[in-house]
Amino acid sequence: MKGNTFTCRDVSSPQSIVEHKQSLEEELRFFQEIKNAKLLIPCSGKNEEAIKGYSIAVLSTQNGEIFLPAFTNQEEFDKWPYENCGTIVCSYDDIKHKVIDNPQKLSGIVINPFGKMRLLRLDLIKQVDAKTEGMSVERIEHGKNLRLFRPKQEFLGLAEKMKTFLKTHEEVYKVYLLLAQEPNDRKPHWFIIVDFDGERAALFPAIAHLVQPYMKPGDTFELIKATDGLLQKAALRYRPIYTKLGVIK
Repeated sequence: MKGNTFTCRDVSSPQSIVEHKQSLEEELRFFQEIKNAKLLIPCSGKNEEAIKGYSIAVLSTQNGEIFLPAFTNQEEFDKWPYENCGTIVCSYDDIKHKVIDNPQKLSGIVINPFGKMRLLRLDLIKQVDAKTEGMSVERIEHGKNLRLFRPKQEFLGLAEKMKTFLKTHEEVYKVYLLLAQEPNDRKPHWFIIVDFDGERAALFPAIAHLVQPYMKPGDTFELIKATDGLLQKAALRYRPIYTKLGVIK
């Protein structure tokens, strides 16, 4: 991940973090507020690999951890001590996916790093989603032994909802719903392949909400952006649950 790296006070130090002794209600309110927040992100020039095409700034700690800085308002952003920095406005999901996709490089998000700071490490990012949406998101790395196979049942209700929802998403071409299982997995999980143009953060949360009501207790699902190889494997196993009008099946 490219970006400008600045040094921050050691955010890993307990003295640098505002202690939040919150009740369950206060914690949930904080999670909901951050989930719905529009956050100010320091950035520099254009970079197609970064958020919204901009190269984002990051903060490093004394022990080498890297965090994405995010500010809840202009007053907090004005405390940014470095020059030559622009601003973009992002949703929480925009920056959350950057951390999830880069767990080896990024330790999390730091909210208002020069004020009443709050750290969101990966485990807390998962909690925010779990408490506000009833599900959490994480990156999964698969080996060569991943098995894909046809589901045992039809999901006609989900297919109809998917079709209705995706009518307004011209960037989506096909969606496959299969089952997937690694050799050491106790049970298979839903494996949803989405062939589309654009960024996952703009589309996957909405698809996840469509899928969630059809899950049984203990079920999990994975949303993955299609590759040519995945599309070929999927086509050998089952028909797509959605195909854009005009696309050859």
